[in-house]
Amino acid sequence: SIGVRITRSIKINMIEIYCDGSYASSRNQGGWAFVVVQNNEVIYKEYDGLINTTNQRMEIMAMIKTLSWLKNYSISIPIKIYTDSMYVIGTITKNYNKNANNDLWDILIPLVNKDIEYLHVKGHNGDKFNEECDKWAVFGSNLLNCKNDKE
Repeated sequence: SIGVRITRSIKINMIEIYCDGSYASSRNQGGWAFVVVQNNEVIYKEYDGLINTTNQRMEIMAMIKTLSWLKNYSISIPIKIYTDSMYVIGTITKNYNKNANNDLWDILIPLVNKDIEYLHVKGHNGDKFNEECDKWAVFGSNLLNCKNDKE
């Protein structure tokens, strides 16, 4: 995956993270991304792409990558994670049935931290940071020489 850190010396009182997945059926390739927002500015982003995947797998992968990244830090301020995937939000917060993609759910579910607030944001509806994240997920879906999702 590709991460880009943008550093600022600012006082923060909350971290917001937007995660998103993307899929291009014409290439059978998808991308995932997350952007970390503090004080209304993106301070970090990460994205990548995979071949032989689906949109739902990329939505799940975006959340896996987000929560895996968070595990590297001891953060004592509130964290909100936004996704436009009702599939992911519903499975995390409302115990929706996991009818498919069990390999990814087996990775994601143990990463879910009950101290984090998970929120749905309507996709492609003008939310600045959801649109930013979508842009990077689409970018990831266009990367060359991506790994196979099933590897």
